[in-house]
Amino acid sequence: MNNDRPVRRASDQTDTADRKRIGELLRKFRESLDMSQRELAERLKVDQQDVSRMETTGEIDMKSLLALRSLGLDMNSFLSQGDEKGTLVRDQVLSTLDLFRNIYQAGIQEVNANRIDALESFIEHLRNERDRIDITGTSLQGLFRFPPFRPAIIEALKNPTTHVRILLTHPALGFIRAITEGRRRVDGVEAEISEAISEHYQELCVHAKDRVQLRVVLSPPTIMGVFLRGRRVALLNPYTCTSPAYSTTTFLVRDVGDSCMYRKYHHDHFEEAWSNDATSWRRLSLSLDELQNDPRAKAFADCAKSFRESFMLLAIQGELRPSSIA
Repeated sequence: MNNDRPVRRASDQTDTADRKRIGELLRKFRESLDMSQRELAERLKVDQQDVSRMETTGEIDMKSLLALRSLGLDMNSFLSQGDEKGTLVRDQVLSTLDLFRNIYQAGIQEVNANRIDALESFIEHLRNERDRIDITGTSLQGLFRFPPFRPAIIEALKNPTTHVRILLTHPALGFIRAITEGRRRVDGVEAEISEAISEHYQELCVHAKDRVQLRVVLSPPTIMGVFLRGRRVALLNPYTCTSPAYSTTTFLVRDVGDSCMYRKYHHDHFEEAWSNDATSWRRLSLSLDELQNDPRAKAFADCAKSFRESFMLLAIQGELRPSSIA
């Protein structure tokens, strides 16, 4: 049964006669296609009684309206019916249809005010993932602080086909996130992040050591994202410059095609760096062993440390306002 809310032609003031006229036009369109109600229902992916209701009441949900449009329904004549009121409704509905189509093509399933709200919707997808989980961010703290996350990812790892890849920003850049999120304590953030990464990574390895991989990328953080390859759904929480990411807009998106957000974000914010192209800093990532022994990692950490010390010195000297680091 299709439960999408119906689109009414002229809000609460639309009379029954107008709606019945739309239903009659829908019936004539169906007959012009030489289709029964049952055949049209199959094309619209609804039940036959839904088509019957649309033709009787003239109330058509947005998803069915889009499908009818793809079958050749002329929205101009279907909605306007030649009067001024109908033309206004036509323009409003066509504008809404264009917006709805763009949202669908981007793969946006939900827009949440913050990460916690998004995780509440996402957690069931995570629990039932049976292929691969790709995680990217600054650390794993923001996920493991949400109580249902730990049991959900452990449940997913109980399946022998589930693998986890974790791509995190080098801890030496942790102080940048601390500053942009407005934390009052910047010193020690690198150690805090390193400890959190180690703790949560080792915990996951207990349940599936040979199926959990972790790499560190030598570039600033861009998003906190969790991509589920099997379920083809992802949680995307873009990092901001002025506030904690967990309190900002977070998206649930689906993989619906080449140009959708899922594929673009997975390629640009995860796969490019995970591929470990040593010829490009943008694509360079290191395993935990390499992080300890690779001279590039040490050089990067030294540069980050020097930058942090210079930044803090400017703050102490008053060159930067206290609010910049508080």
